[in-house]
Amino acid sequence: MNQISQKNIVVILAVTVVLLVVATILLNPGRRLADERNRIRIENMGQIVAGVTEYAKKNDGVLPKGIPVSDNCADTKYEICRASSKNCGERVALKVLVNDKYMDFMPVDPTQDNPDGTGYHVVQSEKGRLTVCAPQAELGRTLEYIK
Repeated sequence: MNQISQKNIVVILAVTVVLLVVATILLNPGRRLADERNRIRIENMGQIVAGVTEYAKKNDGVLPKGIPVSDNCADTKYEICRASSKNCGERVALKVLVNDKYMDFMPVDPTQDNPDGTGYHVVQSEKGRLTVCAPQAELGRTLEYIK
C-alpha cells in the first residue's frame, strides 16, 4: 500500500510538471510581448504611409523630398529621422509631414533607443512606389508596408 502511494505521488508530480511546462510554452510572455511590438510596428508603418500618401495627394502626386530610390528598404542609411531631432545626419528627414500637419507625430519603433532615428526606414521605387519597413521586427519576421 505504501508503494502504491509513492507511485501515485510520482505520477501526480510528473503530470504537474508536464502541465506547467506546456502552460509556460503556450503563455510565453516574451513571445506575446514581441508579437505586440510587431503589431505596433505594423500600425506605425501604416501611419507613415498614410502621411506620405496624404502629402502626395496635396502635392500633385509628388512624394516628400529626400525619400531615396532603392529596392533595399532595410539598409540603415534609409532610416527616418525623428521629427524632433536636431541631428538627422544621413537619415531621411520627413519633418514636413509633421510640420505641415499630414501627421500628428512621427511614430517611433517600440525598441528604438537612438534619440535621432525612428527605427523605421523608407524608400521609393523608380516608379514612385513607396515602401516603409521595420528592420527591428522580432520573431524573425520581415515587416514591410508597400503602397
